[in-house]
Amino acid sequence: MKISTMVKEEPIDVLVVAKKERASAAMWLTRAANTAEELSTKDLTAVSLTKYEKVTHSYYEKLEKWEEVQHRVEFETEESALEAEVDTAADYKDSVDSKICALEEAWTLAHPPAPVEPVSTPSNISHSTAEPTVNLPKLDLPKF
Repeated sequence: MKISTMVKEEPIDVLVVAKKERASAAMWLTRAANTAEELSTKDLTAVSLTKYEKVTHSYYEKLEKWEEVQHRVEFETEESALEAEVDTAADYKDSVDSKICALEEAWTLAHPPAPVEPVSTPSNISHSTAEPTVNLPKLDLPKF
């Protein structure tokens, strides 16, 4: 005689799963922000553009993932707890954003854009401000 055991599966709490995903995404985002902060303290004139772009791209990629999961958490959160949830998320985002902003500002200071030189024109070209005239063929429309 076979005895079968019935396993009762617990329903999956979508909010719990989303919060776990958000925690993981936050860890990765924090690591990317810390890498950006470390790089911003270095002599950026010696850092390659490739390295800078890799660090910033990684940060924004992790931020996008975190924001996606955060939106799911907010969607599943009860309305009574939503304000506290949003405040906590905003504080976290501000803290990591400050690190990438510091890097981007430091990069701009270390690599200022090259000044744009005015284009010299030959002196025999006239600088007329009038609109150019165009000679179009005359159209004869039939009269009804």
